[in-house]
Amino acid sequence: MKTKPIFLRLTKVLFPILILVAIGTGAWYYKYIYSYKRWFTTHLTATVWTTAKEKEVKEIVQQPFHYFGKGSTSNAYVSLDGKFVLKTFLKTKFTSKSGQSIPGLRELLNKRKELRIKYNRIFGPINAYQYIPQESGMIYYQFIHPKSRFEQLIQLTEQDGSITWLDPNQEEYIILSNASSSSATIIGFIALYTIEKSRSGTVAAIEHLIASLNQTNLILIIAVSLITISLSTIFAIFLSKKIIKYCNKINYKKLNIIIISTIIFLALVITKLEGLIILITSTSFGILAQKLNIEKINLTGCLIIPVILYMF
Repeated sequence: MKTKPIFLRLTKVLFPILILVAIGTGAWYYKYIYSYKRWFTTHLTATVWTTAKEKEVKEIVQQPFHYFGKGSTSNAYVSLDGKFVLKTFLKTKFTSKSGQSIPGLRELLNKRKELRIKYNRIFGPINAYQYIPQESGMIYYQFIHPKSRFEQLIQLTEQDGSITWLDPNQEEYIILSNASSSSATIIGFIALYTIEKSRSGTVAAIEHLIASLNQTNLILIIAVSLITISLSTIFAIFLSKKIIKYCNKINYKKLNIIIISTIIFLALVITKLEGLIILITSTSFGILAQKLNIEKINLTGCLIIPVILYMF
């Protein structure tokens, strides 16, 4: 009996295995594509549109913006008054570094990379606006279109001096304040030096540590602040790209419970029962504002008159 060549026998065994590997690989990558698309379907949205938010954003976009810089996935523009930054996203076709020689798999890898980059650039701003809007400077984001919130286009001056127009109802973009927290702290030290009154808790704490704020101490504090801001910006840019990959793995419910428990514990230890009552009251007002879709900045109105009376 004539035996089949070993090559044919190996082909007969390996071919089904290769088919199964190809199907499994395709299914593995398609799972990621499906999960990204499903996330976009349920989360792709824009900032909640309240009366206060409408007034704030429309006042910002009425002024022209000029080119500031370019990142790997976005362009940044600064407002005419220098207080706000508008980021628009590049319409770039992303290509995966691997699998380009394999038809079928190449398209899956490219699509997965495109969706992953889109997810990373969207997930951060949405979470920043929801959890730390003041610290991150987030004012408005839009990752879904079309909308009919704006009546006019936004004027953009490009790097070469040419004028383009952004349709705020059709494009994806975010609007941020321009380093307001850092500048407010430095201005607070200047105010302490000039009028001898602290404007924030940070400045008040420093005031207790320094006997008198003279010109030498002021220059030293501003220099240290600028160095710290520069270093923290570099570290933030470097670490954010790595940390954002793990943000979706965090159990935010457990994290919130831990944070709330820690705040309550510290309030009891440091300020006793009186502090706990103030904490409960202020938290209730914050939740009420959120439920009624009222900007929480309105809550600071109750501080204006007491601060004026105390300071002056």
